[in-house]
Amino acid sequence: MIVVINPSGSAGRSFKGLHAYCAHDPDRAETSERVEWMDMRNIAANDPEQAWKVMAATAGAQNALKRAAGVRAGRSSKGGAVMHVVMSFDKDEPTDPEAMQTAADGFLSQLGADPAKMRGKSKPSRRQFADEHQVVMYAHRDTDNAHLHLMINTVHPEHGVKLPTSNNQLKAQKWALDFSKQHGTDQKTPAREENADLRKQGEYVKGERRKSRNAYEQEQAAKDAANDNALSEAALREQRAKDAALAQRGRDQAEQRREAWAQLTEGYRARKAALARQLQTEINKAKAETREEFRPRWRELRGFQVAERQTFDELERSFFGRASNMAKALRLSAEDVSEGRTNTINRAFKIITNAADRQAYFEQAQERARNTLQREQAARVVEASQALKDAQVASQAQQRGEYFAERAALAEKQAVEAEQLKADWKARGEERQAALDDLAAKSEARRKIQDDYREAHRPALDPRADLLADYAAQVEFDRAAKDKAADQDNELDQDWDITDDD
Repeated sequence: MIVVINPSGSAGRSFKGLHAYCAHDPDRAETSERVEWMDMRNIAANDPEQAWKVMAATAGAQNALKRAAGVRAGRSSKGGAVMHVVMSFDKDEPTDPEAMQTAADGFLSQLGADPAKMRGKSKPSRRQFADEHQVVMYAHRDTDNAHLHLMINTVHPEHGVKLPTSNNQLKAQKWALDFSKQHGTDQKTPAREENADLRKQGEYVKGERRKSRNAYEQEQAAKDAANDNALSEAALREQRAKDAALAQRGRDQAEQRREAWAQLTEGYRARKAALARQLQTEINKAKAETREEFRPRWRELRGFQVAERQTFDELERSFFGRASNMAKALRLSAEDVSEGRTNTINRAFKIITNAADRQAYFEQAQERARNTLQREQAARVVEASQALKDAQVASQAQQRGEYFAERAALAEKQAVEAEQLKADWKARGEERQAALDDLAAKSEARRKIQDDYREAHRPALDPRADLLADYAAQVEFDRAAKDKAADQDNELDQDWDITDDD
């Protein structure tokens, strides 16, 4: 059993497109000769041709489903709701419809997460597995091994929460290993169990990266054409090494792209924070300068009010002094009462008859004077701060413009790099095809020499004649190759001699 999740790297975003691929022939979308049977899970439809529409509608209603279930909607995920799984059965494993469906159901029950069995802060809030989700199964027999395609809607049909995808490929490999052991086919994939044992020991083991379909088909064609295993394997190893080097370059380039974007974003955030700190520093400086500017006026006001309070207290000791304080208190308290004859009379009566009321109105008047100066100082600070904030808004706009320009430049640079990598992969494919064609040609030439030699020595009765013929053909081929190489070296020497003469 071999299980691959999203064999093309990603399942894409289209249920319609994946259904067309799985339910029909790749080159003839109107036929379905390779499909043996189809089945569905958790879909309110009887026709598989309508199933993808139901799945697409469910994915589109994700936020509505969450609201109805009382789940916070949050941000939309970057990936689509489509998951594509391929389950390839070994020839020694049961492949009748019931067995394949049972295997698929067992796999779906293991694909997901149970927070009760997990540790760490990133575990999901609920238990959720793929057997609760909408699934369409497509059974194919158009290759040597019967296989099953699963189209899974990662949006839950009831509460809209997406299927947890952490370590899904490892979960798939663990399930496939257990399935293979149950049917006695685990010895055909020994590396899988070895990798599982290493992971149990705490080692980080990464499975072999899958080849692209184009490279795989080219290698298979070269193997079929070549009859010299040593020669073909050496050539194929060389081509695989070149493919691996270019693939590693692509991965390095992707990592560099991520780091570049992260550095750009982090740099912009750091500059914004620095600008905010600078503004606060300048505002604090403006407050300090204003405070120093008003310090003489505060000193003058305090001195005046102290003297005024002493005079008020001294006047309270004599009859005529109290009369003077009464008049002054009436004048100072005029702002503390509303207009009206009754309020005016009450205020005057309190001031005339009660020394405490006269003192209270006097202190309120002094407090008003201090508040007036305080408001004037605060207004000066606000004025200075607003000027600084206006300047910062301009600086932020300039900074934001520079950030967007840097983003555009980085995106353009990375687009050029991506196009160059794409062109290099195209050239790599052409180079690989040429090398494998050359391998096939050499193999054909060797086969022809062997056939000719064998035909020339057919009368021989020695049972070792065929082996001797193959050996002689090999020697003849190697000699011809050496002669050709020597001729090329002579031609090259002559070219150098001509160049020296010139």
